[in-house]
Amino acid sequence: MVKSEQLNEVVGARLKHLRESKGFTLVSLARELDITYQQVRKYESGLNRISVVSLMEVARILDIEIAEFFDGLMPRHKAVAPAAEAEPKLDQTMAAALDRIEDPIVRRRMRDLIDALEGTAQAEAIGR
Repeated sequence: MVKSEQLNEVVGARLKHLRESKGFTLVSLARELDITYQQVRKYESGLNRISVVSLMEVARILDIEIAEFFDGLMPRHKAVAPAAEAEPKLDQTMAAALDRIEDPIVRRRMRDLIDALEGTAQAEAIGR
């Protein structure tokens, strides 16, 4: 399990591996993202944190699931956190928001991201 401060480095290393495995150079991926190759390098090294929107765009460009950046970082079983039980209205609001996303690929990737973030939050709570 990865600590939160290491997450940038792990996601960055996976970005580099996935980029290279798909045949993209720093420059070609940067061009697709409309950013500098230096910025991509900073993402890959973990110096800069990549935003959710940018990570989704990278996943789209590389034709991968966004969850590939997080595979193995969180346990697959999901324990119900006490805070989640206390916020059913928020859960309903989030579910409704996801249902309003028309693009099925974006909707699926958002659900994958939420699952990954939920696992990270639970791991952090256990580690405290």
